[in-house]
Order: sequence, then structure tokens, then C-alpha cells
Amino acid sequence: MAIDPKKTVTSSEMKSLDNKAITVYGISGLVLMENAGRAIADVVQKIVAEKHRGEDVLLQRVLVVAGTGNNGGDGFVAARHLHNRGLNVKVLLVGEISKLKGDALNNWGIISTMNINSYQVNHISTEQCLALLAGCDCIIDALIGIGLQDKVSGIPERIITYINERDVPVIAADVPSGIDADTGEVHGIAVKAHTTVTMGAVKCGLLNEVARAYVGDLIVADISLPRELLE
Repeated sequence: MAIDPKKTVTSSEMKSLDNKAITVYGISGLVLMENAGRAIADVVQKIVAEKHRGEDVLLQRVLVVAGTGNNGGDGFVAARHLHNRGLNVKVLLVGEISKLKGDALNNWGIISTMNINSYQVNHISTEQCLALLAGCDCIIDALIGIGLQDKVSGIPERIITYINERDVPVIAADVPSGIDADTGEVHGIAVKAHTTVTMGAVKCGLLNEVARAYVGDLIVADISLPRELLE
């Protein structure tokens, strides 16, 4: 779709939109997260089908790399939908389960109950982590999103390095991890996405010329924010 730069939002404006949708309109955070995750799943399925044209799409392997915030929660929802559609899905949680909360924790519980193969990066070896990344046909980047505050370092930095070394489509949830949603600045390192599925409205930093090299194709997902809010 055509991107209208006049209809962009900052990260704080997006958080305000989400909050008003929840508190004023009564649209729960779970509904917003559900719609975000389903939108990611739809894009992933389409991209995988196009890349592996003529092959059985159900044989394709998807790895969701998720953080402990709401961005990770979007990834959990996407994992559930792709699993239900028959794809081989695995989840790599970058962080401790104890840090999950709210809607993200709820959706982690769902995929755990569904026995979707999930791993915690702190509980597996580097070799096992690399094997997960090497054994997939598509990666969902649900690591950081608009919650980025500091320079990416430590384990997230290494994970992003590993992701960028893989020659498979990477679909970023909302914002490629490592990109400042407001300025488009790269905070040390950032995921180089094939496609970015941004939620509700375009984050202004995604249109920055520097960021565009990481964003790839930009898709705006309808997550059921009321039109009146967006206007």
C-alpha cells in the first residue's frame, strides 16, 4: 500500500493510541495483540509460499525470535496461527519467562499449552541457538519493537548478528529490532528485514533513509484501532 508520511506516529503517540483503544473504546490489549500477530502470520505465509513456489508450504520452517515485551507477544500469536495452519514453527525466547507479563505472558501460556516447540536462549548453548537459526526457512523478528531505549548489546546483539547472517526472509514485527521508531537511527546493530509489518500506523522513523535499508517492504497492519483515533 502507498505510505502517507502525513499519517505517521511517534512511539509515544502509538502507545497513546493503544491506551485509548483499550480504556476509551473497550478494545482489549489481547484483541490488539491477536490482530497484530495474525497480520504477521498472513504476511509470513504469503512470503514463504512465494519463495518456495511449487513446494508444499506446510513443509516450511519458521522461527520466531521473541523478546519479553509486547513485541514478543505479537510473535507468540503469529507462531500459534502458523502452527494451526500446519507450518513447522519454533519460538526462541530471548530473556527469562519471569519477565513476561500481561498479554505477552497470556500468549506465552497459550503456545506452551499447545506444545509449540519453544526455547529460552539463556537455557541453551550457542551451538543449539545457531542450529535453530540454521534450520529455518523464515524468521520472525519480534525481539524489541518500539520499546528500544538503549544501544543493542549482549545477547540481543549476538542474536541479531546471527539473524543477519542467514539468507532467509526476515519479517520484522512493527519495527526491525535495533531501529529507533522515532528517528530511524540504528542503535548499534539492527535486523535487516525483508518485510516490516508495522501495527496500526507507520512509525515515523521507518521512513528515514537510513532505516529504509533495514525495513525492506513496509506493510501497515490493521489491528482494529478505531478510525476516529487514527484521524
